[in-house]
Amino acid sequence: MDSGRAASSAVLEEAPPGRREFAEARPRIGYPRLHVLVRREGWKVNIKRVYRLFKLEGLGVRTKKQKKRGSHLRLVPHPPMRANERWNMDFVQDSLMDDRKFRALTVVAGSPASSGTR
Repeated sequence: MDSGRAASSAVLEEAPPGRREFAEARPRIGYPRLHVLVRREGWKVNIKRVYRLFKLEGLGVRTKKQKKRGSHLRLVPHPPMRANERWNMDFVQDSLMDDRKFRALTVVAGSPASSGTR
């Protein structure tokens, strides 16, 4: 039985010609699309073999670096002028003495005196 390295070098010799040219002509395609193109050329080749040859050749889809975009402009909300204009909600969680946990939604009406805003 042949070793894996000897078999892979034999596969390289009988691999479809021009596979590197296919990939270099279309740098944005990966090995699945390359497999389809090679099959259309008439080669009976497995996708796993195309993947292995793709990696052996050092090919790969070059990813474009994402540009950082600024976030949206955050506006400071207007301070409440009278009662019931702003409500504060929060979940609180605690555990009982028998280690059962419970959660509660607390809703507090913010008033101008208790809001702490300028």
